[in-house]
Amino acid sequence: MNNGNENKSGWRPSGLPTSRERTPVAHAAALNETFLSVRLAPHRSLSHVGFVILMSIVAAVSFVAGLVFFLIGAWPVVGFLGLDVMLVFWALRLNTRAARGFEEIDVSRTHIMIRQVDARGNAREFWVNPLFARLIVERDGAAAVTRLALSDRTGHCTIGSFLNESERTIFAATLTQALATARAGG
Repeated sequence: MNNGNENKSGWRPSGLPTSRERTPVAHAAALNETFLSVRLAPHRSLSHVGFVILMSIVAAVSFVAGLVFFLIGAWPVVGFLGLDVMLVFWALRLNTRAARGFEEIDVSRTHIMIRQVDARGNAREFWVNPLFARLIVERDGAAAVTRLALSDRTGHCTIGSFLNESERTIFAATLTQALATARAGG
């Protein structure tokens, strides 16, 4: 018996229940199936231990240089070297704080949800129906993606601005495939 999900050989795609197996719960679960669920975060190569080591080296070099300048009588330079250490510390702390931000992207048959959380923890969500979503991919002269955004008739949302070009290019291909899957119904 061919119920539409089977071909002539009796094979049917896995994951597609036959009409006899389809229940309201199974149907609702199939509608809410997530095709892509990803969390994007900025890459930071400096760990906490690396931060401590780097600041120790900067402080030691500044201390030795400051001691040399103090001994030759140029003691005002010591204050400027201390200021340099404080500025490096402040810049690295800002960089570490910025790494707390992230983006979560979920693509399902019924919706696309983009949740962007900044370094302070403020969240912003953008919901789009996959049927009305338009993926905007801006490229430079080569194949690298320079900007990635998702839009519909109500607005647009830039995605992965903190990613480098190669990561953005890979993610654009992945998101394009997930959108095509969502529009096709799975």
